[in-house]
Amino acid sequence: MTGCCPGQREAPLSLLLHCRGTLSPLESRRTKREGWSVSKRRRWIIGSVLCMLLTAACAGPASPPRPPQDGISRARADQLALAQATGLSQSPVSVMSARVGRVREFEPGWAGPNASRNGWVWAISVSGTFLGSCGPPGNKPCPAPNRSALVLLDYLTGKWITTRTPASTE
Repeated sequence: MTGCCPGQREAPLSLLLHCRGTLSPLESRRTKREGWSVSKRRRWIIGSVLCMLLTAACAGPASPPRPPQDGISRARADQLALAQATGLSQSPVSVMSARVGRVREFEPGWAGPNASRNGWVWAISVSGTFLGSCGPPGNKPCPAPNRSALVLLDYLTGKWITTRTPASTE
């Protein structure tokens, strides 16, 4: 017996009959010689699953969600971040970059009271001299100061959420 496709050696009788058009794909044919069959219901389920997978594959990637339209401006976010960071830095501060995203992108384990993990934020990276904690008195040596900080502000209101050093956003 030859297969239905070129180069195929053998195929079950039901597949040959299907390829030749004498058996519909939803029919089932049991023969003792073949030893297997696929019921109408199973073929319907398999076909439905394949159809859903094909539809999902053809739909393409979903577009990323966008922040609300009525958030504070980049300029206002920069001003608020500089005001926040100035009180923490031992030297003048300046904005290095700003990005809009969700809290979870910048603080994956966030559980703070000022924003939800899914809340939209401005993440402003600032440069300056930010001293770290030396721990309990007498603990030596103190770590070198960080040269950057990340200030998270609520995207809609500009309210301060958190500041951390260094400003790595990875």
